[in-house]
Amino acid sequence: MRAEPGVAVFWPAAGIAIGALIALGPSARLPVAAAVVVATTACNLMVGRNAWLAIAFASINAGQTLFTAWLLERWFGSTFKLEDVQRVVGFLVAAAIGSAIAAVGAAIAVNLIDPAASPLQVWRLWFAACLVGIVTVAPLLIGLRDLMRERLPRHELIEGAAGIVALTALSAFLIALPDGPWGSALPETLVFPFLLCFAIRCRPVFAA
Repeated sequence: MRAEPGVAVFWPAAGIAIGALIALGPSARLPVAAAVVVATTACNLMVGRNAWLAIAFASINAGQTLFTAWLLERWFGSTFKLEDVQRVVGFLVAAAIGSAIAAVGAAIAVNLIDPAASPLQVWRLWFAACLVGIVTVAPLLIGLRDLMRERLPRHELIEGAAGIVALTALSAFLIALPDGPWGSALPETLVFPFLLCFAIRCRPVFAA
């Protein structure tokens, strides 16, 4: 999804890159950064973006990935897990700092190519897109790493899988509902208890 001035309003690739780097560890810095540069450049060129701007975006995305992962490594060590409140808050802070700094670079790059673009608007869109993408996707990859390393008891797997199936069915039901005054309040009212239950009873991978 993109909005003027051509900046995505939701960027899950940021979460994929950072989640993969955290899951794979510091030894994967170069391969992950190279993959981010290649993928970002190709994506931007395919949509007809200026080549210099594509290269700038690729460098910014790679730098954001490396910097965010470095912050978490510096604060919590080389193996990061979303296992307590302190680490969750640290993850959110690192994601916000990395997104904010990357958004500054994006605003400068866009303004150099298109002086008519609003730097503040570019910064706001880039910051929100990256932050939401990281918070949405990265925890899933981190949780999958932990799931592969630790053999979970059968009852935890069954409980987590059953919860995901129930949440999927509930989401499908809510999406199929006709428009009405309940459109905004009902989904939050019904889905929140499931999410809270996941957070309390299940491993982070199921909550993610």
